Amino acid sequence: MKKWNFFSWFLYLLLLIDGVFSDPDSVSVPFPDGKAPDGTRYKKDYRCESEQITIGCKVHERIRVIRANYGRFSLAVCNKHGSTELSVNCMSPQTTGILQSKY
Repeated sequence: MKKWNFFSWFLYLLLLIDGVFSDPDSVSVPFPDGKAPDGTRYKKDYRCESEQITIGCKVHERIRVIRANYGRFSLAVCNKHGSTELSVNCMSPQTTGILQSKY
């Protein structure tokens, strides 16, 4: 299992897990129950500045990163003080490629 520590305002990470992934009922996209008809499970997760995310799967499963962002697209996430002055047009186009190369 690999650990990634991302320091950013907002990290958007959508993981495609082939096989079983924990708590599929909490997943909202791209399938309402987090599970495709073929059994593939989808997981969407956020981490804020100084928070860590651990990504892992079982031996015969694999992780495929669909989309990731190091930056901010929304004021609703990672904004504990409710600031409206933050830029939501902040991203790093290399993030998805970097994570895909690791998995």
